[in-house]
Amino acid sequence: MNVYKAKTTSILRNIILVVLFVIIVILSSGYSNNIAPIIFLVIGFYLSYIVFAKKRILTIKINSIESIVELTYNNFLVFKKTEEHLIKNIKCTYQIEIGPRGSKRKELRLYDSEKELIMRITPDFEGWSNIDVQEIYNLLNGLKEHH
Repeated sequence: MNVYKAKTTSILRNIILVVLFVIIVILSSGYSNNIAPIIFLVIGFYLSYIVFAKKRILTIKINSIESIVELTYNNFLVFKKTEEHLIKNIKCTYQIEIGPRGSKRKELRLYDSEKELIMRITPDFEGWSNIDVQEIYNLLNGLKEHH
C-alpha cells in the first residue's frame, strides 16, 4: 500500500506570511482607522478559506493488491471523511487546467465512472509536492493499465 500525505507546513507558512504582512502594514501606517477594516477583511477571508474549504485532501492510500484508492479529506478543517474508489471505476488526468481566475496550472484530477469530479490536487498547493503528485498519477495509471 502506498500512502501519500499533504504537508501542512505550506498552510502554516501562508498563515505566518499573512500575519507578518498585516503586522508590517500596521506598523508602517501608524495604525490608521482607514486601513484597519481592510486588514481585518483580508485576514477574515483568508481564515474563512482555511476553515471552510471543502474537500481538502489529506491522505491518498493506493492499495495495489485490492485495486482501491482511499481518499481522506476534511470538511470545515475538523471533520475528516474517507472515501474508497475502485481503480477500474476512476479516470485519472494530470494536465494543464484553467483555474477559477483564468490561471493555467497543472492539476491531478480523479473522475468516477459518471465523469463526476472526485478530487483535484495542484502541485505546490495545499501541501502537495510536484513529486508526490507525479508519483500518484504514474502509480494510478500503471494500475489502471493492469486491470
